[in-house]
Amino acid sequence: MDATESVRRFFRKSASLTNALPFYCKRTNTVVYAADKIIFVCDCSTNSVRMKLSAHSDTITEIIGQKNEIISIGLDGKVIVWDIESGKILSKVDLHMPALSLVMNEAANVVLHEHNRGASLFIYDKGFEIKRQIFEKFPTFNKTTALNNHFIVSICGDNLHVYWLKNKKTVRYELPTKGPQANKKRFTCVACHPKDAIIATGNVRGEVMVWWNFTMPIESEESSSLEEDDDVIASETLIESSGQNEEFKLVSSKRVKRSVMHWHSREVTALAFTAEGKHLFSGGLEGVLVKWDLTECFGGVRQRRFFPLLGSPISAISSPGGESEETVVVTLEKNSFLVLNGALQIIFQKSGFCQTPRRWTRHLLKPSIEILPLSSQNDGTDASLHPEVLVTGSMGELQVLDCASGTVTDKFNINRKPHVMCDGLTAPIFSEVQLAAVSSADMPTPTEWLVTYDILQIPIDSASTTAGFSIDNQSRITWWRREKNAPETAAVPGFKPLYGEWLAHLNCPATDLHLTATSAGSADAVLTLLLLRDLRLLIWQQNRAFGSHASEQPWLRASCVPCVP
Repeated sequence: MDATESVRRFFRKSASLTNALPFYCKRTNTVVYAADKIIFVCDCSTNSVRMKLSAHSDTITEIIGQKNEIISIGLDGKVIVWDIESGKILSKVDLHMPALSLVMNEAANVVLHEHNRGASLFIYDKGFEIKRQIFEKFPTFNKTTALNNHFIVSICGDNLHVYWLKNKKTVRYELPTKGPQANKKRFTCVACHPKDAIIATGNVRGEVMVWWNFTMPIESEESSSLEEDDDVIASETLIESSGQNEEFKLVSSKRVKRSVMHWHSREVTALAFTAEGKHLFSGGLEGVLVKWDLTECFGGVRQRRFFPLLGSPISAISSPGGESEETVVVTLEKNSFLVLNGALQIIFQKSGFCQTPRRWTRHLLKPSIEILPLSSQNDGTDASLHPEVLVTGSMGELQVLDCASGTVTDKFNINRKPHVMCDGLTAPIFSEVQLAAVSSADMPTPTEWLVTYDILQIPIDSASTTAGFSIDNQSRITWWRREKNAPETAAVPGFKPLYGEWLAHLNCPATDLHLTATSAGSADAVLTLLLLRDLRLLIWQQNRAFGSHASEQPWLRASCVPCVP
């Protein structure tokens, strides 16, 4: 599996916040999102959950907002319509097949189902009563289906399949690229213009391609010449979405026009038109959101804006208009989402339990630490019954989890810059914590210490690519601290980095890390012990003079002891 290969979109019983695209209502300043089989209605002004809706028996895969209603569909095959104000169920329909995605418009509902050990696309009427299968054996990952009043579009490999709603005809469009370059042109996502017969596709190479000129008026002077082409589509008529009853016919696939807009350095992972169709959003594997202005032309240097350094691949984008107005919702593969306004400013953001994108987990080394109990922050309470734990997150991120509420109370990343995507490597390069130690609750210090040892991550299956080069693992030890006894009125204190040292010059990785006290009753009698693989023991001691002068370091290396038997 290479870096650009897609993975399954869903795991059953998954509590990820990105299984379904959240819906934002600007009028009420609320966002609706799903985790596992529960829908949450969150007040963005207070960041508090106002309502929880539960009626699905399996993971929710799609949420659509319409006026005062929410429509949800899931792997249990149920379509449920909710009242967004009261949370009551207005209607429920069982489709009897796991649903992976749902797209809707005024004419039809299109559902991608798990069917016959694969995925098939079904078109339903507005009441989900009459269904018709149009595509089968399609991938079950990413956003492979789109819909407008003209057609239903689905992608598979380097093929673009268009099902025309008016004449019920399916047309396949292919790129002329063949040979070794064909895989680089493989489609990864698709979006339809909300009003016109325009399609946008993204590919592995990072290109956004806009397709148009699918139809022409029957009375056009070129109509007779088109009929002489060998691959001209039969002349069933189409009705323009503007409401004018003008008859159109499909042109030859050779006459369909394409315009390429290239900015992303890696695979395009998500596409979405705005509700008016004047802008197109694209998201990439490198974690950059691009807003293309389509009012004058299909792309261009002056027709784009960026929201960079999101720190994770973008999994989906939505800008439905209506109650959402000009806002856009962006979900990230590290289990978080953002709500942005038209100027690409953050209105609201929500992070769940941070995790490494599944497309990269098999290429990376497993961190040595997974769960590390933390000492109690407030003495004389029941905090010891529900302790906090330190858990590894996504690409160098650490998170503090409150076991009583199951919520993440603090997050911090050891990387001072975004991860790097390099050509020829299957995963990004970043630093990951391999060892960690925390001061015990009975240590005589008012500060809770956390010490981390991190090294640079090189993908485990890239040995042949990096063979023959001298690789600096950039190993580093870092001290973090937070106050033990914080006022109840204060915000939850977080760990802050205090000091760090680079250890790459030792040319040896570490195998163990501990914090220990030398003697009871002394506030500065804490030692940091780091054991290297060659059995050298490095010892750091707190500096009593720290704070008296700007040049003083908080921790001093006391000795390096060889552990000789």
